[in-house]
Amino acid sequence: MEIMEQLAIYCRKSQDNKDRDSTSIDEQKNQGNLKAIELNLEPVLFIEDTSSGKLDLKDRPVMMDMLQKISAKDSKIKAVFAYDTSRLYRNDETKHKFLAIIKRKDIELYFNF
Repeated sequence: MEIMEQLAIYCRKSQDNKDRDSTSIDEQKNQGNLKAIELNLEPVLFIEDTSSGKLDLKDRPVMMDMLQKISAKDSKIKAVFAYDTSRLYRNDETKHKFLAIIKRKDIELYFNF
């Protein structure tokens, strides 16, 4: 059986007390799964529940795992979903690295708007 193309669903609970949007991991997963259905892609969850979006990539193991899977030569990941940009990045270096990788691999990026 051929593996279906995939949607990487990245979920992260904010560790920043000043962050008013404390959307739960379950809600982020639910929104991501709805997007996977809409896009007819198999959902693949990446859950980072103890990390800050301000950290460098090297300090965010789940984000690194997702990017390595996206970068793999035989990757089935065709899109990434995150609840909003703050789940993925809160510093410019991480933002630029993340966007460079998905652009190079022609990955679509979706948010919960």
